Amino acid sequence: MTAAPTYAFAIQYGLGEMQFKMPLAQALIFSNMANRMMASSGLAFAAFRLQMWDMLANSIEAGDHLKGGAEANALAMGAAWLALTAAMHRDHPERDCYVLKMGAKPGDIGVEIAADNPYAEAHEERGQIFAVANVTRAMFDEDTALFRDWATGVQAALAQAANDPGA
Repeated sequence: MTAAPTYAFAIQYGLGEMQFKMPLAQALIFSNMANRMMASSGLAFAAFRLQMWDMLANSIEAGDHLKGGAEANALAMGAAWLALTAAMHRDHPERDCYVLKMGAKPGDIGVEIAADNPYAEAHEERGQIFAVANVTRAMFDEDTALFRDWATGVQAALAQAANDPGA
């Protein structure tokens, strides 16, 4: 018996990252739920994507992923829909790993996404740029390891600066 297909997700925000796996069937259910929400909202696709990015960012800032239940499911639904409707997913549907990158807010430290990135989605109200990378497992592992190494280095430098105010 073969294992059910599973998607891997990483959401990178600020100096943090969360990772989770989701069976393909569940990702499709969540994506269909979000499609129904979009249809009933009357928003255009691009506007609804920005609304979903906003919901995802607000949920992470509120720690909803730590609460479990409906809050965590809403976050997973948003991530699944953003991933499965991303331009890079249309370009590479055979890939089963997604890195959702939430660009740093102005004045904050975090993920930097070039505005000219063809997969970038600018959210003017938040002052952030978002992007979804649809990648292979090897690329996923490399990207997330590089992000964690970078975030750890930044956190160490910030801690050192806090302990040595004269530096």
